[in-house]
Amino acid sequence: SRYTWHKQLTDKGLFWVTRARKGMRYEVVQTREVADGGNVISDQVVRVTNKKARDAGVPDIRRIEYRAPETGKLYVFITNHKGWSAQTVADIYKSRWEVELFFKWIKQNLKIKSFLGETINAVASQIFVALCVYLLIAFQTFVSRTHYGLQAVFRLVQLNAFVRKPIADLLHPRKDRPPDLQMAFSLRAA
Repeated sequence: SRYTWHKQLTDKGLFWVTRARKGMRYEVVQTREVADGGNVISDQVVRVTNKKARDAGVPDIRRIEYRAPETGKLYVFITNHKGWSAQTVADIYKSRWEVELFFKWIKQNLKIKSFLGETINAVASQIFVALCVYLLIAFQTFVSRTHYGLQAVFRLVQLNAFVRKPIADLLHPRKDRPPDLQMAFSLRAA
């Protein structure tokens, strides 16, 4: 469960920040002071009281209510780190969320389904190659002033990967050129 994972991370000396689930049951152990008029609404040390958390042996955690200044939306974060300021916890979550959005964008646009390696170099190399391909296709789409969208151009290039034809010709086929007969075969009766 999620609580078991949080406990394992804490036992290894790792810190984590995440959003609290709606309906999380807890009791307040300590209330910390927050600045009036700031974005931090409350900063508490809490004990999670549901059965899964008790069974996992989750230690007391911090619960921070934060109102985003850009949107006015209320967020509730939990963390096992007791020393950071509440604003730091909110900033860490925001940074984490931006990383998650970046990887979501990579998966959707660069068509990376999974990483081929687990090292930093392997992941960085695969992302770099995928970004290069993306930029080349985006540049060609821009230069050719095609009516096709970027995803359609990606698909067109994928489908014609082994055809010896400039991408510009795929995007704007010429009617005066005869068809490519390279793959044409004639069958003879034996």
